[in-house]
Amino acid sequence: MNVTDSLSEIERHFRERAQKRQWVSILAAAYLRLGFPALLSLTILYKSDLGGAFWPIIIVTSLVQVLSVLIRASTGKSEYAFFEYRDLEREHDELQAQHVDEKARSRSAVYAIQALRHASQVVIDALAAPDVNHGENTLEDLVREALFPVVGFREEIFEFSGERYNFAVYRYNPERDVLEVLYRDVHRDIPRQDREWEPGFGHVGFCFIREEAVLSHDVTDSEELADDQSDTDDEHYVSIAAAPIFSLAPEENEDPRGVLIVTSNESHQFEKAIHRPFLITLANILAILFHIADN
Repeated sequence: MNVTDSLSEIERHFRERAQKRQWVSILAAAYLRLGFPALLSLTILYKSDLGGAFWPIIIVTSLVQVLSVLIRASTGKSEYAFFEYRDLEREHDELQAQHVDEKARSRSAVYAIQALRHASQVVIDALAAPDVNHGENTLEDLVREALFPVVGFREEIFEFSGERYNFAVYRYNPERDVLEVLYRDVHRDIPRQDREWEPGFGHVGFCFIREEAVLSHDVTDSEELADDQSDTDDEHYVSIAAAPIFSLAPEENEDPRGVLIVTSNESHQFEKAIHRPFLITLANILAILFHIADN
């Protein structure tokens, strides 16, 4: 029996006791309002007839009154006290859970900042290198180096533990009009296919044509993305977070140069308030690396 069931049993017990004592409470209240005043009036009215029994009757009546007050005050007192305690306990549990969530968010933010700092340093080092041999291999190496702590800190940033993760960067090939895999780091249980995606197809192509960060808690429930998923994809790619990588060259159009993707096989892996701005910032840093490699 869990804590919730135990609380329900205790609550039921107190309610049953309160119902059994309800009639006692009603009689006590009736005596206080009607019985005692009536008895007291009759006793005073027939004082001469009562003789020596007058004072004993007054004393007994007064004692019954006191007893009725105590019964009236105590009836339901234990029930109300339990309910107040239960409400306070629930409020405490809610605050404690909120504290744990905020602590996890703060921890995620700290590691995210460290990862962004490392990626920024990769940009600084690339700009400072006098003999950089720009090209496809160099861009892939730069992206891998920039994303190294992101993948390494996946548990701290995204709360990955045993989930099957997937980190990937796709580069748009305008000649073939497809998004090609530039970099990818996946969980060992995910079979690598490194598929290419056309703009508008799959979560990669969808993010590319939307030109904005996309986050889905469960892609299998998405009308826009579910149709592009195969049966094996549904096992590996459930939560999806993506951000476009834009061009920094003023002479080029505003279409993205690529897409940054992070996925999980569990639903609700990503939190929009934290991970969306993080991925957008990271994608902007990757955009600088794209620009460095082109020049």
